[in-house]
Amino acid sequence: PAPEPQKKSTAIELLDPLRPCRRCEGTGTFRLPNGPVECRNCTGTGEVPSARDRRRIRAADQNYYRLIRAMYARAEERDGSRCGDIDFHTHQGFGLLEQHEPHRLPALFQSLEVGRIDDVIDMLIAYRNAHAKTEN
Repeated sequence: PAPEPQKKSTAIELLDPLRPCRRCEGTGTFRLPNGPVECRNCTGTGEVPSARDRRRIRAADQNYYRLIRAMYARAEERDGSRCGDIDFHTHQGFGLLEQHEPHRLPALFQSLEVGRIDDVIDMLIAYRNAHAKTEN
C-alpha cells in the first residue's frame, strides 16, 4: 500500500484544546450577589485557551498590527498632495475586506510580510471601488 500524503496543519489545529474557565467553572455564567452575569473571562462559552496559546495569539495580533501600521504609513506617504484619498480608500477597503471576506486576510498579511505593500494598497483601493459600485 502507498503511504498516505500527510495533511498540512493549520495554525488553529496546532493550538492546545480549550480548557474549562476557572472563573465560571465552565458554565459561562458568573454568580454575583445581585444575580448571574455572563463571564468576562470566557465571554460566556465556558472555555478558555491555555496561557501558551494566549501568548501565541497575542504575538500574532501584534505582528498583524505592525503590518497594518506599516501599510497605512505607506499609504499616507503615497498620498502626497492628494488630500488623503489613498489613505482613506485603503482604510475603507481594509474594513470592507475584513467585514465581507475575512478568509482573505491571511493572504493579505502574507503579502505585507514579503514587502508587497504597494500592491496590497492598490488591491484594497480597487476592492473598495468595486464594492462602492455594487452598492450604488
